[in-house]
Amino acid sequence: MYLFGFAKGANLTLFMESIRFAELAHAGQKRNNGRDYIDHPIEACEYLINLGIRSDELLATVMLHDVIEEQPEMLNKIKPKFGPVVFELVIQLTKSKGESDEKYFAGITDPRAVIAKGVDRISTISDILDVFDNFRLRRYIQETENYVLKLLKKTRKEDVQFGDQIRVIEFFIERFILLVKEIVKLREKT
Repeated sequence: MYLFGFAKGANLTLFMESIRFAELAHAGQKRNNGRDYIDHPIEACEYLINLGIRSDELLATVMLHDVIEEQPEMLNKIKPKFGPVVFELVIQLTKSKGESDEKYFAGITDPRAVIAKGVDRISTISDILDVFDNFRLRRYIQETENYVLKLLKKTRKEDVQFGDQIRVIEFFIERFILLVKEIVKLREKT
């Protein structure tokens, strides 16, 4: 796998271990569109790498970001295996059942978690076009505009370390939103 070779070559030990861990945790799981679930965190990590991000902790976080939602029992394995930083970032990215969007997004405070949420959203938006009906697409895009984009913009203004990368993430999300809105309009005409 490309990512494992990249992680090994860059001496990103947490990222290497997170790839193995996520592959096992997501084994046999499928996304709504039928793709293997592991493809989603892999794709999100590829976005980070293409943005020039080489943070071992951030890449590991993105690889693990859905593990707890899919298998809550994995929570107890993440901290001892990946350390307190990755653990806390994964916790920030995990939405509890019944938790409101407002509370969930307010809890994403670390700039690295914001970036992770951004690349997660890019990957997910590209997957949902074929499986969401117009109502769900509109609702997802509204959530993205109301919470994800606002969180990205706020973080970009407050944290200059990742400002350029966050702006690129915002740009991609904004373009995806325009595309999805056009697709919804076309579907409604037919």
